[in-house]
Amino acid sequence: MSSETPRPVPVAGIDRDLKRLKWWTILAPVLFLMLLEAARRILGPGFDESWPGYVLLAGVVAIGALAFSEVVFGVIAPLEDRTIQQ
Repeated sequence: MSSETPRPVPVAGIDRDLKRLKWWTILAPVLFLMLLEAARRILGPGFDESWPGYVLLAGVVAIGALAFSEVVFGVIAPLEDRTIQQ
């Protein structure tokens, strides 16, 4: 006999949303880093080595992290609400 409790069967909509969220949490940071690298190359060498460039880069990364977090938790909160209501 196994002492494991059976896993609840996920609702199709929630399962689909979680799979989509999983892929977005993989792809979005990679795309963001690619955009940052492209911007760094366009702005030229030395820009990210100066303190104004560093401050700008840190600000862009902070805003990107905040936006990413808001989107992820914006998707998770309704899923959690639907799960609790069931």
